Amino acid sequence: MAAEEASGGSVSLSPGPAAQMTSVAGPNAAGAVHAQRMAQQAMQSAPQEVSQEFTSQAMSGASRVIGNAAQEVRIFVESNPYSVTALSFIGGLVLALVSFVNLLNIFSIIAPLKYILQIYQLLFGLIICLIDGPGNRLPTLRAKVIGYASFLHTNTSRALFYMFIACIEGEQAGIFRQLVAWYFAAIAVGHLVLTWAKPRNLAQQDSRQQGLVSEGPS
Repeated sequence: MAAEEASGGSVSLSPGPAAQMTSVAGPNAAGAVHAQRMAQQAMQSAPQEVSQEFTSQAMSGASRVIGNAAQEVRIFVESNPYSVTALSFIGGLVLALVSFVNLLNIFSIIAPLKYILQIYQLLFGLIICLIDGPGNRLPTLRAKVIGYASFLHTNTSRALFYMFIACIEGEQAGIFRQLVAWYFAAIAVGHLVLTWAKPRNLAQQDSRQQGLVSEGPS
């Protein structure tokens, strides 16, 4: 009996089955958590990569479209230089009419600086109409305007002048004035294209003349 009690009172210090299962399951649980985090990161990064790829494709497509449109505009302006002059005349006429209508508003005198600005814009519109309009109408007045406004003799100076008008119109309130501003900005770009195209045309003419001279009788 004593031996049985002695043997029954002994305590085993070896880990039981539950402890062994816990020690085995610990690394597996950590690996599962790590894999889950990696999967979540992959799921979060996938939409970002797709959006970045879509944005890059859209930007490249837009750049190609803009480049093709700019090429078409350049070819059209070079082929029809007088169309830019006609558009300038129309823009000057619209600017003069809009400024004249605003001057008829008596209440605009409350803001004297803006009222004076409308007078300047009316004069700018009339100057554009006289310079870019038909040359056979009012030739004396046109010659005087060209003499006083000598800064408008070149396409570069005209482009700067029209861009200045576009900036002034862009500061005015109203959708129509914003459209007029962008219209003059487009005209300014057209004159810049003519400025760039003129040296090319002169160079082509010189090369053609040199070719004709070289092919002539010796």
